[in-house]
Formats: sequence, C-alpha cells, structure tokens
Amino acid sequence: MRTITGRMNVLPFAACLLTLLWALAPSAQAQTPAAPEVMAGLKLSAGGKPITYAQLLARCKEADVIFFGELHDDSIGHLAEQELLEDLAALPGPLALGLEMLETEDQTVLDEYRSGFATQAQLEASANLWGNWETDYLPLVRFAVQRKLPIYATNVPRRYASLVARRGLPALDSLSEQAKLWIAPLPIMVPYQQSSYQKMRGMMAGHGMADTAATNRFVAAQAIKDATMGYIIARNRPAGGRLLHINGSFHSDYNEGILYYLRRNDPRVRTLTISYRPTGAEDAGNKALADIVVVGPARPAGKP
Repeated sequence: MRTITGRMNVLPFAACLLTLLWALAPSAQAQTPAAPEVMAGLKLSAGGKPITYAQLLARCKEADVIFFGELHDDSIGHLAEQELLEDLAALPGPLALGLEMLETEDQTVLDEYRSGFATQAQLEASANLWGNWETDYLPLVRFAVQRKLPIYATNVPRRYASLVARRGLPALDSLSEQAKLWIAPLPIMVPYQQSSYQKMRGMMAGHGMADTAATNRFVAAQAIKDATMGYIIARNRPAGGRLLHINGSFHSDYNEGILYYLRRNDPRVRTLTISYRPTGAEDAGNKALADIVVVGPARPAGKP
C-alpha cells in the first residue's frame, strides 16, 4: 500500500464531507407541502346522488382498496388525489400507496429511496418515470415517505406490454424466469367481453384498425397491465387497513380492468372506485362509471 505523506488540504475535504452528509441526511429531503383543499369545491356523487367529501371518506373507511381513476394530465385531479392520500393517512389503521406510474421492476430502487439508501436523483435515474412525475406523482411519494407508508410500483414494465401488442400473449412464455417475476403469473386470461375492453376495441376501430387479431393484441396488452396491478395489490394490501391505488381511470372504470384481476386473486376484498372527470366530459354524469364520480372544472379550450 502506498503511503501518502505531507499535509492534507483539510478545508476542501471538510467542505465535500459536509456537502455529502447534508445530501444524505433525512432532513435534507424536500418536505411536501400540504395539498390545497380542492375536494370541497368539486362535485361528488354516488349512484347519481350528490355526496359530501366527508361521506366519501366514510366510504373509504369501509374499503380495503380504494382506486382513484385519474386523467393523467389534469392538475385539479392530481391535487384531489393528494388531498385524499393525506386524509386517508389520518384515519386509523395502516395505509399503503400503489402507483400505476411506477413499474414492478422499479420496486427495489423505490424501496431504497423510501428507506433512505437511495437519493431522489438515484431513484429518478433508475426508474422508468413519466414526464409529469415531478409535478404530479413525486409529491405523493414524498408524502408517503415522510409518513413511512409502504409504496408499491404496480404496473408491468412497458416493454412487456409492447411485446404483447406486437406478438400476442404467447410471447410472454419465452421470457426468462427473472423477467416473469415482474408480471402477473402466467397464463393470463383476458375477459375480452368486458365493456371497458369492448370500448377500447371500438376506439381502435374508429381509428381505422379493423384487424381483429391486432385489436385483440392491443386489448391483451392492456390486460397484462391490469392483471399485474391487480396481482401486486392483492399481495400487498395491508391487513386491517387500506391501500390507495392511483391509476388512469380506464383501468378501474365500471369496476372492471384491475378490479377483475384483483378479485380473482382476492375474492373477499372490499373495493371503492373513484373516477375523476372534468365538467363537460361526455360520461361525467354516468353513475355507473364508478362507486363515486368526482367532477372538476372544465378543461381549457382545445384540451381534450
């Protein structure tokens, strides 16, 4: 071993050490401000009848899993789900958070971030994050970390959904055993007759895709997302508590999608679905959309 002689320049070394310790200290993590209270200003209904936010929370107390079906680019909807998360954390019993926006193979680095072993920068460098992660989903994750809530990455890695869309479900059989750990157990049965999947077929036909085999593959790609999310939720929902799952509304509307697969894995689970819509959406008044429909402000002109 080579011995270094001479006097070390202490000040730069100390400055670097202090910087490192500051970055690693739990208190250095940015604190998430409390969500603005937007729910009181939104229109809430259950079975077509108006309800209050207090009544929504009372319904949440009776559920094991609560699904908040969002529009991914609606800022008011994101504020509403953060407010809900904070209020659920104040209820008795354990709470966990599940996110469609994180993929199952991100769970390790997510756990490391939650435990303080990985920094936010390391999480963001390793995980497959969405473009609106920082503004819309990071605040949820930070709040959960601060409250020491379990957080679950529930979605299938997108390359496997893409594989199914191109080559069909049988292509999954050729994946390695390691890769299959990130997917719901195979084989995956697809309920093509479900109204949400039928709606997806109709949308694709409206865009000129008349090939039935191709539309079946696209529906199957959606189904492996739903199946994987349902499987992860069933395995990880806290006993005696509840799990709040944030997902695009298409995955839980009409109590289908994820819920179909969740109930196959956990037949006695009690669920509550919430679906967010802006004023003016064609299905905003559809009482069958979810157990509770939340209607927010109209979207800006020119935004679908």
